[in-house]
Amino acid sequence: MILLLPVVSSGIIDKHDCSICAGSTYQIKISLGGGQYAYGAFVLQEDHTIVAIDSTQSGIASGSKLASLPFTASIGKWSCCERNKVKLQVLNYNLPVLGNTTPGSMALVTTFLTVTNHGQNVKGTLGFSNYPLGVNPTAANAKPITGQTFGPFDVSGERINFSTH
Repeated sequence: MILLLPVVSSGIIDKHDCSICAGSTYQIKISLGGGQYAYGAFVLQEDHTIVAIDSTQSGIASGSKLASLPFTASIGKWSCCERNKVKLQVLNYNLPVLGNTTPGSMALVTTFLTVTNHGQNVKGTLGFSNYPLGVNPTAANAKPITGQTFGPFDVSGERINFSTH
């Protein structure tokens, strides 16, 4: 007797499996150059959305080579580029400061990470561009504000395991 079973396939080959990241929270260290660092934390939600916060949300110190307005928390999405490699894209508003002539804007932050050690560690690059308010930065014809594209910056980090505390 020969038993024939139908092959069931989701149509997705395992080469793009990044499920080890889904539902995880990470903290990353962002190397800004010149010995300066920033830190970010984000949750890669199971529905592929992101909630992110950053240690420089109130702005980067005036002595920094990279000047920054204070900005809001970030929201966005993440996707699997290839096995254990993810792309994060988040948006935040850069807030104008009283007495400063720099107008508010919207930042599109793009991060590429390689996930290692069973999802425990990440390493990659981060870059961002600022766009005028009202511009959709993901539109094909969107142009960042002149001189307002930064990076890529090296990043590295690790998963935060809330269940262990």
